[in-house]
Amino acid sequence: MVLSPKPAQADLVEDCITILNNAQLAFSELFPIEPATQFDEPWCYRAYPNAITESTLYAGINLNDAGVYLLGPPYGDTPYFVGKTLEVKALLSKELAAINTRKEAICDTSHSDITGISSILKNNKLLITSQGACVKPPENNNLCEAVPPRDANGNKLATGVNVLIESSIDSLVFPDFELPTIPGLPSIPGFSNPLGSFLQGFDNQTCLVHALEDMTKYTIETDICMDMTDTIGYIPRIKHPVTIEFKGQSLSTVVDDCFLTDADSITNLLTGQAWKNQAGSFVPAN
Repeated sequence: MVLSPKPAQADLVEDCITILNNAQLAFSELFPIEPATQFDEPWCYRAYPNAITESTLYAGINLNDAGVYLLGPPYGDTPYFVGKTLEVKALLSKELAAINTRKEAICDTSHSDITGISSILKNNKLLITSQGACVKPPENNNLCEAVPPRDANGNKLATGVNVLIESSIDSLVFPDFELPTIPGLPSIPGFSNPLGSFLQGFDNQTCLVHALEDMTKYTIETDICMDMTDTIGYIPRIKHPVTIEFKGQSLSTVVDDCFLTDADSITNLLTGQAWKNQAGSFVPAN
């Protein structure tokens, strides 16, 4: 029987999706792919097939008792109780925080509770994600605000390292409009392009002065859904809420001098000074 959640179950379904998303981030060795969320009363769950062992691991929530369960190798052939949803959400939050603190932070995560955008660092991949939710766009279009290198006393370091970060949008989903190119935008008669400057903020080059050379060791991937209703909801006949889903990546390279690149912007992490590229010349941005 396909589950049609009752109003009282809606919060549990949301918890189910959050828990499964965070489990995939925290324990990718157990949950290496992102299958669709399935509903079969009273279960909300995802299935993780293992081609090597020819078995399937199931993870989900029983909406009757708000319990989180695992089923299949290595947890056995009967549902294994992990804990109640609130307990499991707290445990996963601690695990994700521990993953980030085991390595030097690349992004400033101090505002993640407000923005709804998290940066998860694991192995050599940094995932910037809204974890399946559609969030309001950040004020400065910066999903990963670089953290200045610091010494043992917490003072900013002059590393002398210049790092060029090239970001691109790999896929873009904009409901109700046909997108001819990526990051192509819809052509709306009588309206100027309402999203051009916004999306350019995620498809550009920025250069950091006094950066950590270790930044080049990491691949940065983006998986974000933005709620743009407040920005372009004024367009006639556009369906609300207005959401944009996009995935992208950023690659970092050490360069000799940020001012000799074609970067769209430059930021000095030591002084906080910033410049923008204006017709091929860099001018102060702050």
